Amino acid sequence: MKKIIAAILLGLIALPLFAGERQIKKDRDIDEHMARIAVERDKYRGFLGELGYKKSEIKAISNKGYSPYAAYLYLRMARESGVPVSRIIVLREHGLSNGEICEKVKLNYARFMDETDREAIEKNIEFPAATGEERAVDTASMPKTEVQE
Repeated sequence: MKKIIAAILLGLIALPLFAGERQIKKDRDIDEHMARIAVERDKYRGFLGELGYKKSEIKAISNKGYSPYAAYLYLRMARESGVPVSRIIVLREHGLSNGEICEKVKLNYARFMDETDREAIEKNIEFPAATGEERAVDTASMPKTEVQE
């Protein structure tokens, strides 16, 4: 009987330790994943710099938390229209769609998007996958007509 009680007590003591070890491993995996994402984003921002975008513009877009594709799109809108990136960001934050932003900055939306796609293919731009937080930022700044259900 004492052995059974001792075994049960030992099991009850060991269970939280085992669960704690599993949580530590999960936390470590999450930390490693976040570090990989940070490295990936740094490389991507460096690549945008190589494409001729200013570091200050890249930083302004990055600080807002947009996805890599949205960041590229807004940087390109600014460059093609001659409008500061900060203006593109403000227009987006006021709920304008990409088409409406293009109209405001005097770009033909259809042509702009075709050229954007062509440039991405020609320059072999690989957009890192958007994180959940980036998708949330992109979606939060979308007009209801653009949000996919």
